[in-house]
Amino acid sequence: MKITIKVAGHAKEYISDGKSEITLDIDVPFTPNELIEKLGINKGLVSAITVGDTIKRWNEPITEEDIKKGITIISPVGGG
Repeated sequence: MKITIKVAGHAKEYISDGKSEITLDIDVPFTPNELIEKLGINKGLVSAITVGDTIKRWNEPITEEDIKKGITIISPVGGG
């Protein structure tokens, strides 16, 4: 299934070349771990994956119904 994912924070630099959204093909259902693997990124660059306003657990399935709510990859917050 072709899905669109929002990317928030510094992860944009590593996942989507600075863009705030990416589109990819992935078999549904999938877990956040599988999504990270499909994108080929280090899990340390991601603090959470949300569906709507709910954080998904790393092994929790993301379904077609979830995709309709919107998926966002959020990078860790840092600074000093």
